[in-house]
Amino acid sequence: EEALADVALARELAEADLDGETRLETLFSVEDQQGRLELEVGKKAKLQDHEVEAKWTALLLAAVRTIDKALKLKPRAADTLNNRGVAYYELRRFPQAMDDFERCIAIDPGHDRALSNKALVLRVRRDLEAAHASLSRSIEENPNSAISFNNLACIERDLGRNGNALRNFQRAVDMDADYKQAMRNRDSTLRELKEPVPITPATDVAMPGAPTTADA
Repeated sequence: EEALADVALARELAEADLDGETRLETLFSVEDQQGRLELEVGKKAKLQDHEVEAKWTALLLAAVRTIDKALKLKPRAADTLNNRGVAYYELRRFPQAMDDFERCIAIDPGHDRALSNKALVLRVRRDLEAAHASLSRSIEENPNSAISFNNLACIERDLGRNGNALRNFQRAVDMDADYKQAMRNRDSTLRELKEPVPITPATDVAMPGAPTTADA
């Protein structure tokens, strides 16, 4: 709430004191930052009060409205398009989410978060091979994203490639020791395997797209 109040104050100052391009840039930054904050508040509410759908839905819709204002000022702001796509994804408005992720990628083909997020929508649609390809591209752009490796492993598990899934869940945990969801995913995958396989150290794991014995 304090951060949102600071953003509101910055907006008032921008509207009062600035002109021309400087004013546009500052107003965009203010709306963009507020949209990011509102998105995080909405995501947190959804996580903590998932059953109270009306509450987190209202918060996420507020984020969308604020991000809309930012995009009216700078329609080709790739990060902002990705953020609105995330809000739509959390609202389960998957066509709108996909549209924003694809628009972001069209502007910035190497936008690893949009590539990763696009894969989540493709997974919802059960287009698993396309989802795997999008996540592999995301990891090529940013090989240090624990979230992308966790998401890739989820799709590999959907595809029945549990050995690869296990290794990539472990890679996500190696990158972020506090990543509890990746730990749970890794452990559940290990239980699913009829014959548990050794967890290969992350430094020895082939990157997505490289041949592995599990994919042969």
